[in-house]
Amino acid sequence: MSDEKKLSGGSVRRQWTTEENQRLIDLWHSTGSIALISLLMDRNAASIQTQASRINLPQRNEDGMNHRRRWSTDDEVRLFEIIDSLERIDIKAVARQFDRSTDAIVSKIVDRYGKNSPILSRIDTNVTVSSRNLVSGPGPGTRLCLSCRKPFHSSGKKHRICPTCTTNNKEKLDDYGYF
Repeated sequence: MSDEKKLSGGSVRRQWTTEENQRLIDLWHSTGSIALISLLMDRNAASIQTQASRINLPQRNEDGMNHRRRWSTDDEVRLFEIIDSLERIDIKAVARQFDRSTDAIVSKIVDRYGKNSPILSRIDTNVTVSSRNLVSGPGPGTRLCLSCRKPFHSSGKKHRICPTCTTNNKEKLDDYGYF
């Protein structure tokens, strides 16, 4: 299989496709939860974090929230009452309500209902696949690489070549990092 690579321990690693990279970029900006992204993309959290780093996605900002803080019984009961009552789960709003990270909320949901539970499909990820929302202004966001034309996370208006093309073409770059 062309999209899998055999590792020394006998396990198999799936290669990332352009579509998966774009989905990761979209989910990264919309959910902010590695736990949720790993469930939605059927990849483990380490794979998500590694690929996010490889394609230069910004570090997540949890705004000082601590997802490792112990849950009280009352908070757990309240969380599941809210989750059970919602038709669509706005995971960011729930996280804010409990002053927790989105990862903490997703982890609690998975612990209670399981990682294959249909309740996970009720989580609103706010991703519109049809509109890629490529940035054209000076700030960070998703841009098309000027070399390979694939989407990548750009740190700003001068960052126009994806990390893969930059690495593959280092000998062609001038002293300032331009072709």
